Amino acid sequence: MIRPDVTIRPRLSVVLAAAILLAGCGAEEEVPRPARMPVQDEAPDFTAFTDVKEKKKAFFEYMLPMVRNANAEVRYDRERLLAIRAKMAAGQNLSAGETSRLMRLSERYRLDIQSPPTLTDVDHLLQRVDVVPASLILAQSANESAWGTSRFARRGNNYFGIWCFEPGCGFTPRERGDGLTHEVA
Repeated sequence: MIRPDVTIRPRLSVVLAAAILLAGCGAEEEVPRPARMPVQDEAPDFTAFTDVKEKKKAFFEYMLPMVRNANAEVRYDRERLLAIRAKMAAGQNLSAGETSRLMRLSERYRLDIQSPPTLTDVDHLLQRVDVVPASLILAQSANESAWGTSRFARRGNNYFGIWCFEPGCGFTPRERGDGLTHEVA
């Protein structure tokens, strides 16, 4: 009589041993990426609204999903950064992937960190990697873009008045002062 459990047990033992070895070799626990909210492909023509309440409602409905998506990405980065911090605080070495992720975040958030990174570096990065209240983002974008009606919002998708300083990087403000070279991205 053939006993099927005899052939399965050695394979199962090998699989379990491999899993245990991988768990101890710096295998990282993946944090799932946040689900993205659907966003409108094109902005409404905010200049066409005659009712101010309707224009504001349309503006918020257009902007809010993008704000929530951006904050979800920042929250995701922050959670991963907190996991890295906890690992460092426990005296564990970072994997190459974690170190690489830390360096990419430091570049994105324009913070020079040491190599190898220190706990203080991570703490400084955590001060920058945090969500911004949606109400603040919406108020800023409404103010900077004149509720989506500014030339920069309509033609350049710039709802925050972001400046750039390379020739041709954006639109030249009509009332830009003499000697100034900035453009609006």
